[in-house]
Amino acid sequence: MSMPVRSYIFTRNERERLLRWLEEGFEDDTTRMIFVEIRRNMPRLFRDLTLMLRVMKELMRRDRWDQRMRLPRGREERLKALRKIVELL
Repeated sequence: MSMPVRSYIFTRNERERLLRWLEEGFEDDTTRMIFVEIRRNMPRLFRDLTLMLRVMKELMRRDRWDQRMRLPRGREERLKALRKIVELL
């Protein structure tokens, strides 16, 4: 039985802290720990992201990207927008 692919890299809290740091420069110990984890996990995250993009491109090449999508409203439009981004890579 296969497990579903996670739908995020950062938790909501981490995302909010990173956005606050980018937009306001706010930084505390928790924010710095997120930086440490990003650095520590970057090689694996980069490999996974590269693999995901390769799979997306191959699905598009095989004309399977838009097939069998069982998504809530709104997400389908986001995936179509992602198609344009991936095609640029």
